[in-house]
Amino acid sequence: MARNLFPALLIALIFTACAKPSDLEFLEIKNFEVLNFGLNTSDVGVGLSFYNPNKRIFQLKEAEIDVFFNEVFIGKATMDSTLFVPARDSFLLPVKMQVSTGTAFTSLLSALKEPEINIRLEGSTKLGKSGVFVKYPVKYSGKWILR
Repeated sequence: MARNLFPALLIALIFTACAKPSDLEFLEIKNFEVLNFGLNTSDVGVGLSFYNPNKRIFQLKEAEIDVFFNEVFIGKATMDSTLFVPARDSFLLPVKMQVSTGTAFTSLLSALKEPEINIRLEGSTKLGKSGVFVKYPVKYSGKWILR
């Protein structure tokens, strides 16, 4: 009987270890700074604050996320380093974003008239552990309240 039970337990362990993790929860945008200002495009650094509801520590690398404010494409946020994500805790994802200066300026001016911005994030990142990474989709849509 123990001989038959071992393969079943091994298969159950493999499936639970490889189960899809819960989505990261977007919290807010922090540490906004202009890195390089240009007439056509500018480089901006931001910190995207997330919460990891999973029981496990993960690693994130090679993120590429399209950022939209009020359904207007602002730019592509990228991260080319590796970041450790704590289990059941919040963390800050530092990204660099190249934006169209005119579009970003127009969107920010219109945002000053409204107390909140509809923000949409779409893209992907590599999520993994112990050197094994899988491409993972990033999708978020919500409101960002300006303070």
